Amino acid sequence: MAKKLPPHVTKLDNGKYRVRYKKTSKYPYEFDKTFDTIEEAINVNEEYLAKNKLNLLTESSSKGNMSFTKFCDYYLDWLRNKSKRPSHNTIKGYISKMNQLKILLGNKKLNEITTYDIELLLSKEKNRPRYSNGSKGNLKISNHTIHHEYTMLRILFNKAFKWGFIDKNPIMGVEEPTFEEKKIIVPEYEELDEIESKIFTAPIRERCQFLLAFYTGMREEEVCGVHLEDFNFEEKYILVSRAIVQNELTKEYIEDRTKSQSSVRKLPLPNKFFEVLKEYLIYRRSIIDYLKLKTNGNYQELPNIFLNKDGHFYRPHRLYEKWSKFAKENNINLTFHGLRHYYLTNQMNYNDDLSPRDVQELAGHSNINTTFKYVHPSKKRIQNNATNLFSKFSKDDLYKNGNNCLTIPIAHIASIILGNSNLAKTNDLQITLKELSDKEIDFFNISEIIENCKNYLITNYPSLNRIEKYKYANFSDKEIIENISKEFGKEFIIEKNIQKDFDISI
Repeated sequence: MAKKLPPHVTKLDNGKYRVRYKKTSKYPYEFDKTFDTIEEAINVNEEYLAKNKLNLLTESSSKGNMSFTKFCDYYLDWLRNKSKRPSHNTIKGYISKMNQLKILLGNKKLNEITTYDIELLLSKEKNRPRYSNGSKGNLKISNHTIHHEYTMLRILFNKAFKWGFIDKNPIMGVEEPTFEEKKIIVPEYEELDEIESKIFTAPIRERCQFLLAFYTGMREEEVCGVHLEDFNFEEKYILVSRAIVQNELTKEYIEDRTKSQSSVRKLPLPNKFFEVLKEYLIYRRSIIDYLKLKTNGNYQELPNIFLNKDGHFYRPHRLYEKWSKFAKENNINLTFHGLRHYYLTNQMNYNDDLSPRDVQELAGHSNINTTFKYVHPSKKRIQNNATNLFSKFSKDDLYKNGNNCLTIPIAHIASIILGNSNLAKTNDLQITLKELSDKEIDFFNISEIIENCKNYLITNYPSLNRIEKYKYANFSDKEIIENISKEFGKEFIIEKNIQKDFDISI
């Protein structure tokens, strides 16, 4: 279906798009330009309407006589009214940065601001005290904050140049400030079960909220925006499509769309979460009944499953505070946003069934590079596996504990007993089979040798028979090796009685 064009935008026979305004009392300045794409035409049309609304369509405005403060207001008005409006949280962050820059640049004309002025501004910012409650002493603002201000200036001046308010862009000559990325440290993958167990001790509402973030990596505003209808109890997933945010103008908390269109996504959930959800919904119903009783039946129930004590939207900052207190009391070294990092790190590093693009989909990112920023290295994994590249399995590894025994990797034992060639490297397994059977291995006899080796192992070491239970179990190859290693260790030592006990007739 063709995209509907707004008024004053038309498509020409040559495929280009025209934006035209005739001079009227409503539009006192004529405008007539042609553009190659519909996106350019719509953006310029929105710009014209915003300028007209603010009475900025004058000859002097195009020469940069507008003040920096007024241009910030103009840019915000355009941002709020553009077709793809940013989220309230994004606009709120922009306003915060602009307010500080307005103090520094004030009513200075756009065309009077030079590269030197901007560099001097950023240099002086390094000595600005950080606002605090006094507990942190006389600290200065961080390099990270200065970089945010630089980024805001770059956005504003790039737009001012593109829209013709200035003839020269002063930000182009400014060196980008350096800063260190804020480091988020996530626990090792092996701590997953322990953290989950601790979350299960939280009160029922917080338990449901924390597990939802733990199992999906959802943002706090997304958790607060969940409706009961967003859950699919049969297919075991949640649809993420809304968020609770603070309106940047009214300061009221409202229900809004997700951060971006890419953030709308289906996220699978384990069965045990739905058991917690059912328990929480009983608790929620009791709160609703109390609120209706308290208000003589005047309380109007919201569809959001998480409500505050007054029955209104549960606020994201409150969820953040609740988790921070719980994490500190339970020695969990994660912020609420850190739960999102931990979820994506584990999915990327430890879920062999998902590709990086799959993890990007779970994250709700439009750019996969953003997803990679959420993935952290595992020091334990590096320590245990970094030398694997240089470690080649050999016959000597089998006899490292003496000539009278074989020290066989448990993956080789599992591969022989389960008949699963994916559990061990083929070349390494052939070395073990050759020493265990005392036979040369080739394409024609390998199946029979594996079967005889299996019989020999189970006959002489009956405990290995327990491995058979994994033959038809619903586990990945990685999970099978992990479970068998927990039971038998990473290596299994057997006596070498090949001539006496092991007879293979080929």
